[in-house]
Amino acid sequence: MKLTEKKVADICKALGDPTRIKIIKLLSSRGRILCVGAIAHELGISQPAVSQHLKVLKSIGLIDDRRAGCHVHYCVCGDTLGQYKKEFDELFKLLGRCCSHLYEDD
Repeated sequence: MKLTEKKVADICKALGDPTRIKIIKLLSSRGRILCVGAIAHELGISQPAVSQHLKVLKSIGLIDDRRAGCHVHYCVCGDTLGQYKKEFDELFKLLGRCCSHLYEDD
């Protein structure tokens, strides 16, 4: 499924925060599934701040949550990540073609 330009912009906006990048890296490392408290502890930030960042990442479909008793655990959505990677690979390939003359030796 092709992403709309708005969706691509929303993804870029969501990933435009360094803390969100850290959360994605943390959850991606060894396929981790973590609760808000564990993420907050690992990154040294407050649980409310983590919750707000997770809300944004979930809104673009990049993470998923699973309830386990009174805790909610978060993980990266591998299928969505794969889809986004394909879309961005195509975008960067297009950018590379249009700008390749900038990188040619004189």
